[in-house]
Amino acid sequence: HGEFLEGGDESSSRGGIGDNMAAVSNMIQVNINAATQLSRLYGRDMKERRRGRILFVSSMSGVLPGCPSVAVYAATKAFGKSLSMSLGR
Repeated sequence: HGEFLEGGDESSSRGGIGDNMAAVSNMIQVNINAATQLSRLYGRDMKERRRGRILFVSSMSGVLPGCPSVAVYAATKAFGKSLSMSLGR
């Protein structure tokens, strides 16, 4: 049918100033890079078939102002919202 659910979420680190940079980089890799790569991979096939859906599962952190302790996590979720809305056009 051509449906893809993007629900990967790495949030062991929330991206605060004191968080380990390796953990923050891993969160960015999963929440931004993997979502982008998988959307492109499945999206190409859907475009060729002229049919398909991608469902992004996110967090309210992507739409509400966050606090410093979740800054990077909230930014990755805002990216997911922007990506999904742009792909939907």
